[in-house]
Amino acid sequence: MTVARRSEAVAVAVGAALLAAAVFRRTRLRFVAPIIAGAGGATAGYRRIYRWSSPAGWAAMALDATWGLPGTVAGLAMQALQVATGGTYREDLAERQNLHVYEDGPSLAADFALTWGNVVSNAAGRSGLDPGTEVGRRRRRFVRAHEGLHVWQQRWFGPLYPLLYGSWTVAAVPAATVLWLRRGGSWRRVVTTVAYYDNPFEYWAYRNDRYWPPSGVDLRVAWGPRDRGLTPV
Repeated sequence: MTVARRSEAVAVAVGAALLAAAVFRRTRLRFVAPIIAGAGGATAGYRRIYRWSSPAGWAAMALDATWGLPGTVAGLAMQALQVATGGTYREDLAERQNLHVYEDGPSLAADFALTWGNVVSNAAGRSGLDPGTEVGRRRRRFVRAHEGLHVWQQRWFGPLYPLLYGSWTVAAVPAATVLWLRRGGSWRRVVTTVAYYDNPFEYWAYRNDRYWPPSGVDLRVAWGPRDRGLTPV
């Protein structure tokens, strides 16, 4: 550990813990919140993820220590899983980008990345992240535009994010089943489109990446107009 990394880790940990202590001082989380925020800050400081030259970097740190604390808990859990499984950290995609990025690790499918809090897992998918290839450059854009937005969604919406995301998914399954009964086709495709791809958080992220609709979507029940020009990832 270099002196610079050690110094930033300590500074961010202390700053995040003090901020959490001030915000949560009148709540039941007044003792545990500073510990969680401090741990998240130490990890972020050591990895040098916050872009201090931009207001977004300061906002990211503040939100990770306060309103976005549930995401910080999830991010620490993902960090622990990555350490336990020998995940490959991609500093080239993480340093001063306000997020952590792992090339491999837990995901819901081989080509899907998974974002918990400020940690992106399985960023490479099956495409890889080689900036010297078109598919690698496309995947890197996907990590920044799609998964990077998920990181900010969890900061902006804080404890509401898992509630809203999960509620949509649960409610969408019976609604999609009714649509399937009326329109036919593949039940799995209709349900996946409505429950996952049409989830406002996912739709927002796909449109931010200018890649809508992705492959696998049932166009009859998909949101909005189509984007053009980007290849699948």
